[in-house]
Amino acid sequence: SLGQLHTLKIKSCSQLEDIIQDLQVACKCLLQSLKIVEIKRCNNLKYIFLMSVANSLGQLQTLKIKSCSQLEDI
Repeated sequence: SLGQLHTLKIKSCSQLEDIIQDLQVACKCLLQSLKIVEIKRCNNLKYIFLMSVANSLGQLQTLKIKSCSQLEDI
């Protein structure tokens, strides 16, 4: 299940605009074990997490974002 997800890596997803937009879908409790997020070369990406989801990422240790030219907010 997503509740055991520790690492999320997304690379070269040119059409991706957001990762978790809908809080109902996100179900923030499912991401509480996430420790590493790496995102590279996602040039249409505008948003990564809603603030309410980001606040639930208490285990997050590493956030790497590279070459995401349209990013507006983390």
